[in-house]
Amino acid sequence: MKYYVGNIDEHYGEFEVEQSILFTTTKDPEDILEEIAKDWYGQDEHNSDGLPEGMYWNDGMAYGAGRHHEVTKATYDELKDNWVFTEIYSEENEDA
Repeated sequence: MKYYVGNIDEHYGEFEVEQSILFTTTKDPEDILEEIAKDWYGQDEHNSDGLPEGMYWNDGMAYGAGRHHEVTKATYDELKDNWVFTEIYSEENEDA
């Protein structure tokens, strides 16, 4: 299991916001972060017309997967336990 801090990038016209999250996986972290981003607003259909690959429209703003960084389990647990970032995806929780 590897531990990550990842970003979901949101673009509101000229403004850009990064939402930082926690996730764990044994799979490719880019694929997992892409899945998280795609489901970020819970939409069944995604409109990417005119946007770079991996970006989606949602009511006048665009969003998609940003960067991710691997961290130690101790760092991950501290960030999670102190509510610095929210854990969005964990394969450990899927197995439980």
